[in-house]
Amino acid sequence: MLAPDERRLLYRRTPQGLEPLWLWLSVSGLPKKVYSWEDTFDAANKRIAEEWVRAADPACSLSREERDQVRRACPLWATPHMCRHSFALKWFCILSLVEERRLEGFSAEEIEDFRDQLGDIWLQMAILLGHKHPDTSREHYLEPFTGLQLSYLMALLDDDEQAGVDALVRVFARHGGSTIAPVAAAAAACGGRGGSR
Repeated sequence: MLAPDERRLLYRRTPQGLEPLWLWLSVSGLPKKVYSWEDTFDAANKRIAEEWVRAADPACSLSREERDQVRRACPLWATPHMCRHSFALKWFCILSLVEERRLEGFSAEEIEDFRDQLGDIWLQMAILLGHKHPDTSREHYLEPFTGLQLSYLMALLDDDEQAGVDALVRVFARHGGSTIAPVAAAAAACGGRGGSR
């Protein structure tokens, strides 16, 4: 019910004092404004571009125009939305693998019936991304990746990520369920172990 600017003002009392309920905090520990991530990424992109210029010309003998050209040619940059797309792709892979293993041995008709009853990957993606409708996730975030093979996408993960996905798949295989439980519910189910965020 609360808008982002209102949620940013929420705190809780702890033995150490007030603690923001907002997930994203500034260097000072205060809640970041919703669009302040743009400034954070702009500053990081500028630092990377400056390093790119220094790597191209350690002696800094380039003219101002040449340095600007090298800076603009820097292929390394990121935006908050790029991180969101990466998050979406990684979770699409994980949920696809979980669903694939959970439905092994079922006929196409039974699989369709399960999806009708429990929801599909796109519903779970919409929940993770905070979308009101699964079509938003499907059309705007993962459209370019839907034709890729799951095995190829999983091969892109490093060893730690692969181990994490394997552990997640084992948990799903053991406990079932149609969606991933929110962090607070999962922590409560594990006897309160884990962080508060």
